[in-house]
Amino acid sequence: AAPPYSPLLERVRAVSERLPPHARYAPNVTGPPEELLARAEAAVAAGARALMVNAFLQGLGSIRSLREAELGVPIFVHRVGSSFLRRGGAVSVSARLLAELTRLLGADYVQVGSFSPRTFDADDEVREQIGACGSDLGVNAATAVVGGGVGPDNAAEQLARAGVRDGVMLLLGSAAYQHPEGLRAGVATAVAAVS
Repeated sequence: AAPPYSPLLERVRAVSERLPPHARYAPNVTGPPEELLARAEAAVAAGARALMVNAFLQGLGSIRSLREAELGVPIFVHRVGSSFLRRGGAVSVSARLLAELTRLLGADYVQVGSFSPRTFDADDEVREQIGACGSDLGVNAATAVVGGGVGPDNAAEQLARAGVRDGVMLLLGSAAYQHPEGLRAGVATAVAAVS
């Protein structure tokens, strides 16, 4: 989350200075467990308006720790590392359960896979996770983040296959950066496709 060529706090400051007030940048604060809260606090102080954690690598307790720290920003839970829980045959955990668990621990945004061959989820599993983000669990609903192979060329298809638009956000990946006219055009193309 903080490689030498892009240190966390320098990156947060640079991105935050250029974003409009309504936009949120969620830097990845995943890293050594004993430094999680210090990284998160420093990122917010540097201008982050959201935080991302790879909770299945950092540890599921990281979601609760970030929530209890009351940093005043939403928490986006990336699902990298969850496949070992999902692909164990008879001892697998359902996709819906993992989405509900991350919500119960305090996630505001829950990555739910995508309708793309880049992720291992079946379409019904993605829709179950989307449903889990808004189901009645006695906690606030979370936004379902459809991500993994999502770009300008398939953004509209992703929403159509989700079967719902409310409570869903598309996470554009490298395809937006690879647009022949650049990133801005890639994002604009995706927005136009889903509008």
